[in-house]
Parts: sequence; C-alpha cells; structure tokens
Amino acid sequence: MENTQEPTRSTSTSLQELREDQNSNPNVSNTQEMDLDTLYHRFISLEKDNKKLLKEKETLRSQIRALESKQKQLNSALHEKDQQLRHKEEKIQDLEKRVQSQNDESELHRGLSMLARPARLNKALDCSKMPNIKIFSGGSHPDLSQKIADRLGLELGKVVTKKFSNQETCVEIGESVRGKDVYIVQSGCGEINDNLMELLLMISACKIALASRVSAVIPCFPYARQDKKDKSRTPISAKLVANMLSVSGADHIITMDLHASQIKGFFDIPVDDLYAEPAVLKWIKENIPEWKNCIIISPDAGGAKRVASIADRLNVDFTLIHKERKKANEVDRMVLIRDVTDRVAILVDDMADTCGTICHAADKLISAGATKVYAVLTHGIFSGPAIQYINSACFEAVVVTNTIPQEDKMKHCPKIQVIDISTILAEAIRGTHNVPEAAERKHSPDGEFGECAPAWVVTVCLPGQSEVFSSLDTTESGGPSVRTDSGCALVTVDPGYWLLFCFPTGLPPSRQSARQFAATNHQANAPASGSHQHTEANS
Repeated sequence: MENTQEPTRSTSTSLQELREDQNSNPNVSNTQEMDLDTLYHRFISLEKDNKKLLKEKETLRSQIRALESKQKQLNSALHEKDQQLRHKEEKIQDLEKRVQSQNDESELHRGLSMLARPARLNKALDCSKMPNIKIFSGGSHPDLSQKIADRLGLELGKVVTKKFSNQETCVEIGESVRGKDVYIVQSGCGEINDNLMELLLMISACKIALASRVSAVIPCFPYARQDKKDKSRTPISAKLVANMLSVSGADHIITMDLHASQIKGFFDIPVDDLYAEPAVLKWIKENIPEWKNCIIISPDAGGAKRVASIADRLNVDFTLIHKERKKANEVDRMVLIRDVTDRVAILVDDMADTCGTICHAADKLISAGATKVYAVLTHGIFSGPAIQYINSACFEAVVVTNTIPQEDKMKHCPKIQVIDISTILAEAIRGTHNVPEAAERKHSPDGEFGECAPAWVVTVCLPGQSEVFSSLDTTESGGPSVRTDSGCALVTVDPGYWLLFCFPTGLPPSRQSARQFAATNHQANAPASGSHQHTEANS
C-alpha cells in the first residue's frame, strides 16, 4: 500500500505545480484545466477499484486456504474408512477360510439332503421361467392379477369377456392352453353373481381346451358366510359354490382367510387356505409405534383363534367382545371381556361388510379407556353405509388387504389403508406349479408307478472300498431325477464321496451290485490319491 500512495502524492504535487504555472501564465487555456481535473478524478476512482480488488483477492485466498484444509480432512477420513474396509475384508476372508476348512464333514450331509430330494430341486430349477404356466384374470380384480403376474415374471393370458343382449356372460380364451398349468384369478367382490359365473365359464373353457390342470385363485371366497344352516329351509350356499367349482372342472382352489375353515371340507379337490397373518404382523410392527403396549381384540367369539395366534406372535395380550344380534348386519349389545385402559386396541377380523360391528366396538373400546383404536381386516367389503360409519368412528386407521379393490373407497375415506398380499398368492402359485414329479406320478391315473410306487433307495459308498456304509429310504422325497439304463446313477458329492442311486425294480439292488457299479465308475470319477481318506464316522 505504501507503493501506491507515493505515486498519488507525486501526482497531486505535479497537478498543483501545473495549476500554479497556469495562474502565473494566463495563456493556458481553460480546456486544459478541465482535462487535468478529469484525469485526476479518474485516477482516484481507479485507485479505489484497485483497493477493492486487493480486498477481494485476500478474501479468495482465505477461502482457498479453508477449502484446502477441508480437503485434507476429507482425505484423512477417506483413508481411515479405506483402512477399516480393508480390515473388514481381511476378517471376512479369514472367516471364509475357517468355514471352508470345517466344511468337509457337513458337505456330505448337505449333499445327502439335496440329492435325497432331487425331484423338488430340479423341478424348481427347470421351471424358473415357468414356460408351461398360464395366468388369466377375471373382471373382478385385474389390478391384483397383474401384480401376481409381475411377481412371477409372467404376462397375463388373453381372455375376452362380454355379455349378450339378454345379459348372459360369454367367455373366450384368447390363446392356447393345451397341456398348460392354468391359474384363473377371480375374487368374490363387486357383481358377485356375474363374477362367479364368469369364473365357472373360464374354468370350463380351459378344461375343454385340454389344460393339464386348472386352479381357481379366489382371494375372497364368495358366499363364505353362508356356511351352515342358521334357520330351517335355508341353503348352505358355500357348499353349493364348492360343488359348482368342482363340476366346472377346477382341479385346485387357492383362497385366503376363509370365513369358516370347514368350507374346505365342502370340496373334493385340494384347497389351499392362505393366511394374511404374516402381512398383518409386518404392518403392525412397522406402522404402530406403541405395538408392544397393544392388545389384540376380536369383535366376536368366532375370531378368538385368529387373534390368539397374532397375539402370540407379537407377545401381547388378547381379548374379545361378545355381541348379540337381533337381525343380520345389526348388533344389539356388546360386552368387553377384559380391561383395555391406557392400551392401544387393535381389532382383528377376517372381513367387514357394513362395518357396524367394528364401529360399535371402537366406540366401546374408547369409552373403556383405550388410547387408540385400529382395525385390521383381511377382506374389506365396505357395502352400504360402511364408509360413512368409518369416517365418523374413532379409528386411527382401518387396514385391509387388497383381496378386494379399494381404490374408489380410499378416495372417500382417508382412514382406509391397504396391505398388498400379491406376494403371498404369487408364492402359492409358484409352489403349486413346482410340485415334485413323484407326487404328480402318484396322483396321475396313467403314471409310471401309480399308487403302488416302490421306495427309492439311496446308497452311500466310498470309492475304492468294498463296504457300503448306509442306505436311505426316500419314499417321501420324490426320488432321484436322473435315470440310466443300468438302473443306477453315481453322483459325486464331495471329493471322496459318491452317492449311488438305486432305482425301484421291485427290490433294491444288492450291495454286491452296488459295489460293482462303484468299481466300474471308479477310474473315470475317482479323485486324486489320498483325497478320499475319510473315517466311517464321517460317512
């Protein structure tokens, strides 16, 4: 700054001298005086700008120094994280080495368990893309059908449904189902009678088109509440629906949380009654912060078993409400069995129709001292004044699964929340499709062995030794999936161990034939010398 001040002083001195010369010399013009003043003012402004630039320069230098210090800190932190990561990788490698060194004994038992059930394993691997499966959607719940197909990695089959002028339903399957494993998704909701007729026609159409198996996936089973005779001269409608499904050609039924478990006995075909309980437990733990202080409540005595199971899983208390009805869908009196003061009450039921029961139960629980009330239902039918009742009731939330479409009802009732159960249904379909071949042969009328299929025998041999150590009966395992002309298959499980599969021929092969088969294949499959030195205990 001292260097910049000296030129300023000298310049001002020279300007003063010029002015004195001008005063002494009258010949100097006025224009020259104005030019000198202008130059002087410009110089002063430039000097100010220079000072500002110097200050900004110092500010930038300080900011650069701060950024450099931060960069050093980040580099040091990154270096520490890198060292920690390397240390963890070394630990993992060390653990892997230890596990590998201790795996010799367990590998034989693991190989036995895998190869004693080869049909189930190979079937699942062969059907990873599931080329022989078809999924069709009825008109009741196409959104759920699409979610199930997406989770299975499949596309929905083409089907055309229309009505004639006299309101008769017409169904046309738009692609070949010959020899396919067909699943038809149709829930008992909306126009129930039309949807049920549509399902029956779709099943019949697939069966006539020579589908190998037709399974009806009915998330919400229609007429499930008419499972017994409450009065004289009334039908058991659930039994009639079961008969209609069987006569139409259904080979298998997949449903969820039947209103009464005895409905499964109405069928002469297999019925899988899935439970929404795992999805309900997950929702409770993730969305109710005070779930450890909750009490699970059944709004009637019929659901006591259901709430007891959920309460046991959550390790909380449960109770029920006794209700007395005078008319259908109308509750006259309710009695709470247990104290709920300062507790979070969770009402659990399989379905809610007009919601009169659960709304009255919520009011009863709040008046009894409950802090919050939730309702968790599998099937949210919500007919009649249900939405109005829920909006006026003191619920924190009314949680239902998507066995029935809820999009329109959620627009009018913000308390309704939906749990997606498409994963449960998709896995049930996957598991049904991947049935072991042995089970298919057993139930097939023209199967290779039929009902009198003999037991498979698995024999464990040590190559190069003359003794067969053990045999394993695998009648329920499905048997081996590999066949040879000689009736045996030799599979290496671990260096030094072979599994000899002896196929059923009425009687299992003798130990002498097993030893001969092992000796024949020893040269091609035997490991290096010394690698099969295992004790009898390890085998």
